[in-house]
Amino acid sequence: MIMAYGLYTAGVSVRSGMTEFASFLAVVDFETVVEGLLGAIFGTLLILLIGVMIFGAGYSLYFLFSLPRRRLERAMIFLNIVDSGIRRNVTPEETIKSAAACCDNSVSVRFHLLAAWIERGATWREAVGLVPRLLPPRVMEMLLMADRVGGWSKIFPVCQRQLAD
Repeated sequence: MIMAYGLYTAGVSVRSGMTEFASFLAVVDFETVVEGLLGAIFGTLLILLIGVMIFGAGYSLYFLFSLPRRRLERAMIFLNIVDSGIRRNVTPEETIKSAAACCDNSVSVRFHLLAAWIERGATWREAVGLVPRLLPPRVMEMLLMADRVGGWSKIFPVCQRQLAD
């Protein structure tokens, strides 16, 4: 018996194992195997695609239905931040800059954009005009009026009630 590379496996030479494999390959119908593999791959991809589509549709519905509530929440956070600064006799500009410097995730990207405009030298009124959709329009008008009149402390409860309604 000739040994291929001097190896025996369970008393059978490697060469005889190769001939058994070759005879196995001669019997196998490769078209059926390839069709089965492709069917399994495409079936798996189809299931994954359907799952991604269902998840995407669900997330889109969540995003659309929660959008107004998230905007109100961001407005309340903004009002609370500015109100706390006013109570400590700090200007709104300084309060906004210090709150943005904390890198807190609860404030919105628009809040950080507002802080960036203020850091560049814009006043609070100018920066608010440069950041669209920061706050709901009615609340923004109330805050601008409070800035003109100087009645910051009186306007915050009114704005918060406006957002609660």
